[in-house]
Amino acid sequence: MAAGGDREAGAMTLLQTAEACRRAGRLAGAREAFTEAARAAEAAGDDAGFITAALGVGGIWVHEQRDVVAQAAVHALWERARSLAPAGSVEEARLAVRRAA
Repeated sequence: MAAGGDREAGAMTLLQTAEACRRAGRLAGAREAFTEAARAAEAAGDDAGFITAALGVGGIWVHEQRDVVAQAAVHALWERARSLAPAGSVEEARLAVRRAA
């Protein structure tokens, strides 16, 4: 498998781990895994994986990122993902709603 494929596989594994953590109620672990999956997907050039991970980071915790720096980082993640989402897609709308909320 090529290096890019390895990175995509790594991002997919992190997404699966994040989702498993979320389903098990391990929200802190899920948040960390979604954040790491977003980094890995972005490094691999996997826009769909990046968008999915960004939605996961913001889709579980309401106002968990309380300090200004953490909030700015999450908002930047959502904006980057939104810029990659297809225009008019459900993902674009979900990211816009997250950002607005």
